[in-house]
Amino acid sequence: MNLPGKIIDNTHTLTPGAPNYAPREAFSMTPYGIFERDGYVGYRLTVEEHFGTHIDAPLHFLGVGHITVDELPVESLIGPVVVVDVRDKAGQDADYQLAVSDLLDWEARYGQIPAGAIVVMFSGWQDRWHSPGDYVNVSDGVHHFPGFSVDAVNWLLSNRDIKGIGLDTLSFDHGPSESYPVHKALFGGNKWGLENLCNLDKVPPRGGVMVIGPLKHAGGSGGPARVYTFLD
Repeated sequence: MNLPGKIIDNTHTLTPGAPNYAPREAFSMTPYGIFERDGYVGYRLTVEEHFGTHIDAPLHFLGVGHITVDELPVESLIGPVVVVDVRDKAGQDADYQLAVSDLLDWEARYGQIPAGAIVVMFSGWQDRWHSPGDYVNVSDGVHHFPGFSVDAVNWLLSNRDIKGIGLDTLSFDHGPSESYPVHKALFGGNKWGLENLCNLDKVPPRGGVMVIGPLKHAGGSGGPARVYTFLD
């Protein structure tokens, strides 16, 4: 089998102390197999579903009766990736929300968003990952980081055939949001979302194919995922 010329890993490595939306430890590794004692190595993992690079399924904000992570069709987890670069705007406004105009500007330059696309917002926030305080960015009890606007998500749902969305911050609702309208709108359209992506600077605006491999656990609201992009 001939693989594409390059594969970009869009997944942060899970480590204790990595940025987390809530101020608590969300990941640990406990050895149950010690080589010197047992002749093999094994770890028991404890991890929150919504930690590190992960996927959100509709159950997450819509509740029982909506699609769980194990019910996501496998064909929905691969598609052409569209990278909308808003680093300049997010650099000037930590609370920036990707707008319909950003999507229209992208299309004016690169053509219509392809059918089955995964639409990714590149805010540049990925560069803060190794400085958790700057990544979470709480001031006076309020998070400050970029996200999608609900208008942009509703426009995508109504006008384009997308599989999901993603971005390089903690949440696709921007930091100050308290009611999470983007999550609810996206999940109302039976789509999924990715959070905490990385290496988006290595993915072109158009032409890559993104693949998402989430943990498949029964009834889950989301989970850690290995995400990567094939380039021609």
